[in-house]
Amino acid sequence: MVSPSSKPSGTRDWSKKALRLKRTALTLIALSVLCLPTAACFEATRSTVTGTGLLSSAQRQAETKKARCGRWQKIEYDGQGDTLPTIWQIRKHNQTGVNAGCWRKDGK
Repeated sequence: MVSPSSKPSGTRDWSKKALRLKRTALTLIALSVLCLPTAACFEATRSTVTGTGLLSSAQRQAETKKARCGRWQKIEYDGQGDTLPTIWQIRKHNQTGVNAGCWRKDGK
């Protein structure tokens, strides 16, 4: 008995080959469309980095500290109004800021 997917001559049916080629083409198109945002992201990053110009060492350190410590602030606490676990957490937070170089231990 002859299978329905083969011609009597033994060659494959052209419609299956066309379907496979269409699926491959659609996959390649989808991949190229997905690569466009990535390429745009690289271009934006490159232009952002080169657009700022060269920074001096002091400016670079200031910008790095600003980025690292921008949202960190030293927390003051009241020994009478706060519980011991709260005081411990505040001290831990403040020590982390000192270790990161966001402020000195004396609070300046």
